[in-house]
Amino acid sequence: MKYLFILLILPFLAACTRNYPVTPNSGYTDTWWSYHDADTDFEIHFVEDGTMAHSNEGDTTPGNDRWYEKNGRIYFSMNDGYANYEGIVVDSGWVAGTAKNKKGLKWEWQMREQKQ
Repeated sequence: MKYLFILLILPFLAACTRNYPVTPNSGYTDTWWSYHDADTDFEIHFVEDGTMAHSNEGDTTPGNDRWYEKNGRIYFSMNDGYANYEGIVVDSGWVAGTAKNKKGLKWEWQMREQKQ
């Protein structure tokens, strides 16, 4: 019975865990960005451990927002994965992309690096 419980719960736990690769050597670590889409503007800080800080007042669960970079693309999520963002590096200091939330809404966004 114990093993059956483990077999039943294991897929659930795997689905709940988001394994974002931490990219500490990324050129985006510890950078600040000005985010813009059709509805909002806010600031984002990509932290070395794969978390992110930001000034988006619409995010009700900011403690679990994550980011990573892979092959010239930036990925991040907000509100415990409710909204997921994917952007491509257009030029040095400029990223543009699309986002989608769990309701299926999609939008375009861009962000520019803030030089500190």
